[in-house]
Amino acid sequence: MYNTIMKNNNVFSVQNIKCLTGVDMSEHNLPVMVLDSGKEGPVLWLVAALHGDEVNGIEVIHRIFKFLKREPLKRGKIYALPIANPWGFELGRRENPYDLANMNRFFPGDPTGTTTERIDHAIFQFIMETKPTLLIDLHADTINSIPYVIVDRIRDKNLQENMEKVWHYAERFGVTVTEEIEEFNKYDLDKNLTFALNQQRVPAFLIELGGPNVISEIFARTGTNGVKNVLKDLDMVDIPKYIDSETKIKSESRLLLLENITCNESGIIKFLVKPSQKIKKNKPLAKIKDALGKTREIVTAPEEAYVISFSDTVVSFPGSYVFSLAMESVPKERKRSRRNRHIRTETKPAEPKPEPPKEKPALPAIPPKTDK
Repeated sequence: MYNTIMKNNNVFSVQNIKCLTGVDMSEHNLPVMVLDSGKEGPVLWLVAALHGDEVNGIEVIHRIFKFLKREPLKRGKIYALPIANPWGFELGRRENPYDLANMNRFFPGDPTGTTTERIDHAIFQFIMETKPTLLIDLHADTINSIPYVIVDRIRDKNLQENMEKVWHYAERFGVTVTEEIEEFNKYDLDKNLTFALNQQRVPAFLIELGGPNVISEIFARTGTNGVKNVLKDLDMVDIPKYIDSETKIKSESRLLLLENITCNESGIIKFLVKPSQKIKKNKPLAKIKDALGKTREIVTAPEEAYVISFSDTVVSFPGSYVFSLAMESVPKERKRSRRNRHIRTETKPAEPKPEPPKEKPALPAIPPKTDK
């Protein structure tokens, strides 16, 4: 650990999360960047590259600390873990190569578990000891995506106050905000870093910034602006105004992520829509063509929804991921009825129905003539 005095008496330091010892007896630690204003205030955490090939978040962290050299913190602290999975990062892999596990599926970890569980436990304990106000987990989706936040789907009434804080900070970030898919347990999304923190009443959300393996200027800039927006909201820095992403979807109700849209046929994907585009239910999203150019399948939207991202490859196989979509949480019909609740309409009183004419009493039947 070392300290550097910066502008306005801010102190920069580097701390280490101890993870494991290698076979060569070397210590494998995760360096954490820390900037302390010296004044009481919020504690903001940034984490990047839990998936080793998702690198835009690393650049965001570097830019934020460079910005804070010019515009020092007014109060509070900021912690940043720029490469949470250095082993995967060095190999350009999503997983932890030690046990091929997804490092964002084992939080809060286990000190006696697998290699990844032990690393996750060390990270989680270190974060919790700093008593964070908010954590932002920086990830990447696909190149063909918009920047968007994912808020954990937590319905526990005891955690609703915490989750409202999460939604506030997520909206302030300035990009499209979505809620996690309904089937999150199916994919162990209840074991990711943000979910584990929210369970402990520590507000946390995940942001998807572009695709893997390369740093994109557009997504790095968007992520940097988003973190600045949050710092301003926390009154940790002085900046003139909030900056929202041009791609932010401004829906009338909260957006819910749908389970990934997949295809049934092998072939070549021809995309028919663009990220952020709104699509009506059952409208075509893509065509799957065979090697001779014949259409084998048309992929359609299961609901009226917005396009969040789509595959970075044109090759498809049965079950291949094609799209991520998000739908509004309040259907259009319900929204219309809510808008019209306050409208009073004048109606004329119903006119009385005319009484049906009275039937004349039937004349007595005339007996047929009979011969006597």
